[in-house]
Amino acid sequence: MNPYIIFRFFDFAVATVFGFLVFYRNPRNKLNRLYFLFSITFALWQFISLNLYMASSFRNAYFWAGMEFFWPFAGAFLAHFLILFTQQVKLLKNKLIYIIIYGFPVCYSIFAVSFPSQATSIPAYSPEDNLWYYEDYNEILYYLTVGYLLLIIIVFIFLGIKYYKNLVNQTKRLQTRTILLGLIIPILITFIEEAAYYFDFSSPIPPISPLLILCVFIGYAMWKYELFSFDVMSAAESTMSTMSDALILIDPEGIITDVNKSTCNLLGYREKDLIGKNIDIIFPASGSNFYQEKVWAELEKGEELSDLEVTLVSKGGKQIPVSSSAALVKDRNKKTLGTIYIARDISERKKMENDVKLHMKELKKINEILVGREMQMIKLKNENAELRKNFTNK
Repeated sequence: MNPYIIFRFFDFAVATVFGFLVFYRNPRNKLNRLYFLFSITFALWQFISLNLYMASSFRNAYFWAGMEFFWPFAGAFLAHFLILFTQQVKLLKNKLIYIIIYGFPVCYSIFAVSFPSQATSIPAYSPEDNLWYYEDYNEILYYLTVGYLLLIIIVFIFLGIKYYKNLVNQTKRLQTRTILLGLIIPILITFIEEAAYYFDFSSPIPPISPLLILCVFIGYAMWKYELFSFDVMSAAESTMSTMSDALILIDPEGIITDVNKSTCNLLGYREKDLIGKNIDIIFPASGSNFYQEKVWAELEKGEELSDLEVTLVSKGGKQIPVSSSAALVKDRNKKTLGTIYIARDISERKKMENDVKLHMKELKKINEILVGREMQMIKLKNENAELRKNFTNK
């Protein structure tokens, strides 16, 4: 069997397996879903290429060539994934970033469907290899698409290095290092293959897709290091999602990884406004690094934190008194995944306490007045008795 057919099937099978493994590990996590979309889009692309190679006629081969109109979306899903992975969440608040990420794949797909003769690669049959291959294609469109993918990878190599340098947790550093390696290798493979094509020498690299390398490295990092597994589901989602108390999951760097509905109701934020932000955003003195100094430091010492009265600040700036508790969450290997932080609104209790204090203060004043009046009356009685005594003696 031709090696191109073998490797296309290998690309399809491996990408599919990794995609489903990561997705079913945590279907609710956005990163898991984006990785799934990236890997499955790539797998379908390889499946279509496999069918083109094995086509029974030109018409059949041309059909499969036209079905590749969606393949640039693999790059869009990859870019979206990497933005969340490097915690560039603020970028996603700008709607323009979605146009930048998904605009080119949409335009490419529309053009490929509307003008197939201009976009679709023209297949040709090779009797020597006994397969169909791409003989003629729109080079401008092809290199625009390859450039789009390479630009995404290069940009996120720099963002990933910057993110890596700021990490403290060793496990997350290993995760990031693995994914960075997965970004760098496809670029090297692409340059070698392009050089082999233009300078007409045999490439030392087997006909494996560079994107499969990236797919495998990301999938391995997510599985091996349990990347992104710390969220509400791993902390008994079915119970916690219905809690009336605010629940926040925080990674070792102090970044919010998930919240429940009660947190949003209490603080007036939307879920996406909190996830990816530093936990100190919800404390009044956000520059004081309260979480690392007061919560994380105590928990690492083995101290328990319960019924700790603190003040949280809502999105509108309102200060809310809460009674909070915190605990470390660890996996089966005793590796610390982060912190679970629970806060109960005690505004009503504080109001009642303040009301009681106010009433006690008023009662004290009234008592002081009454005692003062009574003392005044005693004094007047004594003076009156003294006057009578003096008058009788005369």
